[in-house]
Amino acid sequence: MRRVALAAVALLAACKSASPEPLEPLEPPTRFSRADAAIVKARRGGDDALYVLVEVPAPIADVERPRRALERHGRAGAFAAYAPPDGVVLADVAAHPSGAASLLLVDDAGYAIARWPLGEAAPRAPVRLVDDAVGGDPSDVPPVAALLPPGPSRDAGRLAPLGEELAVVVRTATSSVVAYRLAADGAPTWRRLVEPGIELEPTLLRSGSFDTFGQLAGRFHVHADSDESGALHIALPTQRAFGLLDAHARAFGESLAALGGAAGGDVLVTRLGPDGSRGPTRVVGTAAEDEPYGARVVGDAFVVVGRTETRPDDAFGWDGLLVRVDADGAEASRVEIDRGEVLFDAAPAPGGRLVVVGGAGYGDNPSGASISEECALLAIVLDGYSPPVRLGLPSQPRHSHLRAALPTGDGAVWVAGQIDGPGTHSGDADPTLIRAAPFATRLSF
Repeated sequence: MRRVALAAVALLAACKSASPEPLEPLEPPTRFSRADAAIVKARRGGDDALYVLVEVPAPIADVERPRRALERHGRAGAFAAYAPPDGVVLADVAAHPSGAASLLLVDDAGYAIARWPLGEAAPRAPVRLVDDAVGGDPSDVPPVAALLPPGPSRDAGRLAPLGEELAVVVRTATSSVVAYRLAADGAPTWRRLVEPGIELEPTLLRSGSFDTFGQLAGRFHVHADSDESGALHIALPTQRAFGLLDAHARAFGESLAALGGAAGGDVLVTRLGPDGSRGPTRVVGTAAEDEPYGARVVGDAFVVVGRTETRPDDAFGWDGLLVRVDADGAEASRVEIDRGEVLFDAAPAPGGRLVVVGGAGYGDNPSGASISEECALLAIVLDGYSPPVRLGLPSQPRHSHLRAALPTGDGAVWVAGQIDGPGTHSGDADPTLIRAAPFATRLSF
């Protein structure tokens, strides 16, 4: 496996891919369902359906159960919104070519999938995802009666569209990771173990009132996307995952070595073919401690983004992380623009370029996990080995960053996230400061 860790911001040839088919122009939504929520994800389906996942910032005591709603924006200002009932977390959304969406819902009883057809006002009744070992392989774990989410997080699963079918990747109560392919009617096609169960504990803050980047439950998160062939690409963090590489070797006979040693954290990337066939797992990232916060298929590459701690004793010692994985191997770089950086999403841009979005200019506690209240919106265009171009964005109050990027097909990109958000300690004395507002704009370049 080839791997290059650069000290600056080159894309590492991620733009060698052919530009994807252009999309119709995508305009920013004219309204959001609520003004006190951050945009955490956006995906576009067929028939101009735009799905926007919004989250209301919540105190750190509620970090296990994020409060989210889903918006659908359509033609001529068509709008609909859905919020799950009390006790249910809307973990993720996938958009399909028909314009329908699939929703991943999580409660104490486990995971469920709901379908939201384009012509209907609300999602249909959810169907419980049951672990019945359909198409299981010899290395698989024994099935259980129902898939239960891990105790520290109800946000430990992700979806990826496979045409009108669906891939579901979830972390279970034993911290194993399991992937499913479901037909359009919800019937399971196959089930595969991605990683076996291990001891996995959340990060804890010594003090503070808000989990700024979702880092406390970040090690429980999975990241997944699909490509045009129907293959599924999965990225998982290894930070402080006790015995993960050893457990992987026992389950799959693959000996994997950490890149940064025992003190660092890496990213595990696995590809499952359209039929569930498993490719080799790769350890990717840098020699520093890496944290993945998002992953997208862009052209012929699986792009993982997040942050990497290159200077542990520096309050601004985190840089953006970008890893490109393709059939030839993996290449990683750190993105250093303005003191501390973090990346959340990537999207193709005209001319084979890549747009990555996140936040910059924040600081943290070098001996803890606290994040500052100051952070600026960040969008960067990367073009091969040329210097990066930072797209102009307005200055916004407090902690602001971007979570989503979508190409428009006419030389622009639609980006979205939050402004006026809290840092770790913003609400310590005044809980009303745990708030944020949605932000979305169209950028030309």
